[in-house]
Amino acid sequence: MRDGLETPRITVIGTGHLGACQAAGLAEMGFEVLGVDNDA
Repeated sequence: MRDGLETPRITVIGTGHLGACQAAGLAEMGFEVLGVDNDA
């Protein structure tokens, strides 16, 4: 992202259709993203 700053970390809870799209979009924007879902 910017010089001297850490990359923001975001957790998306629920990786169904909307959560997966949101996580992918945020990752494409440069955020470090962790997707979590309880449906294993």
